[in-house]
Amino acid sequence: SEIRCRYRSTVTASNFADAERIPHDALLTGAILADCDTVYIGTTPSSHRELVVRALTARRHVLLEKPLASTPSDADAIVTARMNGVHLGLNIGMRWNPATQLLRKLLTDTSSDDNEHTVVRASLTLRFRRWPREWQQGAAWCAKRVDGGPLRECGTHYLAAVREVFGPGAVARVRATVVYPDGAAGVLAESRVDGELELRNGLIVRVTVSVDVDDNDGAARASAAAAGAGGDCYELELETKSGTVWQLYDFVKLRQRKINTQALESDEQHDTVQWKDLIDAGKEGGYGRTESVTTLCDRVRGIDVGTKSTIVTAQDGREVQRMLDGLLVSNGEWVSV
Repeated sequence: SEIRCRYRSTVTASNFADAERIPHDALLTGAILADCDTVYIGTTPSSHRELVVRALTARRHVLLEKPLASTPSDADAIVTARMNGVHLGLNIGMRWNPATQLLRKLLTDTSSDDNEHTVVRASLTLRFRRWPREWQQGAAWCAKRVDGGPLRECGTHYLAAVREVFGPGAVARVRATVVYPDGAAGVLAESRVDGELELRNGLIVRVTVSVDVDDNDGAARASAAAAGAGGDCYELELETKSGTVWQLYDFVKLRQRKINTQALESDEQHDTVQWKDLIDAGKEGGYGRTESVTTLCDRVRGIDVGTKSTIVTAQDGREVQRMLDGLLVSNGEWVSV
């Protein structure tokens, strides 16, 4: 299969595609569609609907950058546009991320007794020194709420991880309060999100997204400096009935610590327990972006490789986006997903 690129930045697309020897163009024209069988669309979310529909109508397979779209109506239209015999896969790697896979395996360990791996506390934390991040400063769209923002840009990965770890349909409803630096009627992306995901089993996953660590807050500054990914924080943390805590952090890493739940009562005491690294997927195959491409190509070629060929479908992406959209629009009220 030949894949052509359409990316958010023409320069980035050219550099990437040249390095990978992939034919690439800045516009999705009829000539391009006539010259390939698979298209990678890496444009801003608000442009996804038009480009996906154009490609699918031409019966070209599509690898689509996450998130699925920028609005619920656009996302629904993309799901509806699917055609028999034409594949649409989402470019999000949590399904194949070795750290996510290990976390799911640990949670479903059937050899444990007395439900010791039942999750009793869960949190999703994203913290940024600035937004857009340093390497995104030239991308104006990333600072706008219609296409960018930390929850849409980074939270989508971790909401997908929640779905992969707990299973499809596990999240029943969501709610959040959202703070925008230019107010609710403005155009800038969110600077603060405080929310919850409620799973169908009753577990609450607390969601915190924050931007701009106060330079006068020494503890917060030290915490951010200690975090990975350039001082930013990306964490999905699960605590089990037995006191085991697992943390999926920096997208590709998983670590563990064991808490004596009877002896430790405060968050400060929890923080004194040392972490044990379980896996750094950055050293063991990466995040899963490669598999996003290869699984789609396998489908296009008709290669049967079992569960490894399970692409992230438009329906999968729609479920993740329902969580995202619900958090952004709920205004503190529960929204079913």
